[in-house]
Amino acid sequence: MKLDFPKSWAHYAGVTVGLASAMRSYRFSVQDLRKLQDEKLRRLVRHVNLFVPYYKSAFKRSGLVPEDIKGVADLKKLPFLTKEDIRRDVNGDLRSRGALPEFAKVTSGTTGASVGIAYSREFITVRDCLYLRRLMNFGLKPWDKVVTVWDPPRGWRTRIDKDGSVRSTTQLAEVPFATFLGRPIPQVKVLRSIPSDVEMEAARLAALNPSFIFCRPSHLRRIGVAMRSGGQEIAAKGLICTNEILTDSCAKELEVGFKAKTLRMYGSTEAGSIGADCRFKTGIHLNEDYTIFEVIRDGEQVAPGESGELVVTQLHNPSMPLIRYPVGDLVELAEEGTCPCGSNLRRLRSVHGKAVDCLLGYDGARVSPLQVADAIESGFGLRDFQIIQTEPTRFRLRVSPGSALPKDALEGIVEYLASVVGAHVYLTVEARPEGELWSKARPLVILTNHA
Repeated sequence: MKLDFPKSWAHYAGVTVGLASAMRSYRFSVQDLRKLQDEKLRRLVRHVNLFVPYYKSAFKRSGLVPEDIKGVADLKKLPFLTKEDIRRDVNGDLRSRGALPEFAKVTSGTTGASVGIAYSREFITVRDCLYLRRLMNFGLKPWDKVVTVWDPPRGWRTRIDKDGSVRSTTQLAEVPFATFLGRPIPQVKVLRSIPSDVEMEAARLAALNPSFIFCRPSHLRRIGVAMRSGGQEIAAKGLICTNEILTDSCAKELEVGFKAKTLRMYGSTEAGSIGADCRFKTGIHLNEDYTIFEVIRDGEQVAPGESGELVVTQLHNPSMPLIRYPVGDLVELAEEGTCPCGSNLRRLRSVHGKAVDCLLGYDGARVSPLQVADAIESGFGLRDFQIIQTEPTRFRLRVSPGSALPKDALEGIVEYLASVVGAHVYLTVEARPEGELWSKARPLVILTNHA
């Protein structure tokens, strides 16, 4: 199996052609979207019944045949596929016998043990089409430069010079990640060193002066502070925030500091591209023309305006199809209706974070990481912190040494946590070494270490 998908001009040409189809379906009517989903789902069901042993056995156990699944309305007849199901698949029964995988990846394991996912050539092409569609909806022009402040892969080691400074081991390079109207988009990757040299990254970003920046929002906020301290400015059109939750307070700071609009991009290792904001920022548009989404609470689909766990059925990965797979995120559906951008795709009002990262109330109720992080950032001005719930009423607050934490702010945080938990709480404050809380590729704001 190849470790990466071999990019070629044939691939870029395929992406360019696929982009035209993706832009058309982006503005399909609700009826046309459902018809498209039904057709793709029937094709997927026929495929897994013939070539994927796991689903072939599942159909037999359930007494189902492919003809029983006529469309999205029948999807609930099929069981959920969990992360544990994938981990137990030691024989590779979830992988298709009729479509060889071209690319493999392992999840980060932030919510438990990692799982391995195999991707098909079709999946990679669709992924790149949706990447371009997002950029076009953000306002991309063919001459715009896109910069990604890239988190190092797990196990990456940075080079430490003789003077003790940490430098990236890769060079900046413009790469034809994908094409737009037949020409490559200049995309530059800035490798974020671990521990991160924010001043160096700020200087490189200022020198590149990109139109769009991909970065984790909390880290981009640090870069923005370093740029203002150094008197540097860039004329960016959009700040594309990904890989972690985006609080309202962080979004406001980024928009004021960079004088650019923040835009959310949402995806996962297992499901690929899930959705993104458009320039009107009415919510994260779900890629319903390529994936079927359910928002489930207590086994039932929730109504618009309600929250639940996101469940995906990937329609374009024949190598390893995931049907009714809970990605582990709590999301809130927005009200339905046509967006000013012209799309009828359903939208998410917000992504609250991983269900396993929720704070647990005394009565067992869950409070999302987004709600907790936003309340503490906006209410008490705290940055670069981590809250660990060791017991239902016991917490540890980790902060950086330079974080000012006045007594009234500490009392306010205790009161807030008590209101969340529904009982008196005990809070211990720990000062961690400089940079420790945000030096990891994907730091967690909330940790729950109790059953």
